[in-house]
Amino acid sequence: MKKQNTVKKSETKKSTEQSKVMPLCACGCGKHTKGGKFIPGHDAKLVSHIMTNGARGKACYTMAKELVHMISNGDITISDAIAEYKTKFPLGMK
Repeated sequence: MKKQNTVKKSETKKSTEQSKVMPLCACGCGKHTKGGKFIPGHDAKLVSHIMTNGARGKACYTMAKELVHMISNGDITISDAIAEYKTKFPLGMK
């Protein structure tokens, strides 16, 4: 009697998971996410990083969050987002 080539379901699942390439975090840290655009907390760190380059306040925070969204969609680079933020909300502005 011949043996059948069988693969356990757990082995198939492991090989499928290993073959998936997880996306890089959109904050630019170089780490892989578990499927989302950011590693947990890295979107907030990016908002904070953008805001350290200009004025602060509710309108500034809203724009920084919008820029992070644009970065995560690939519409703008981090350096371009910071430049845009600095232009709209320069340091010393109240």
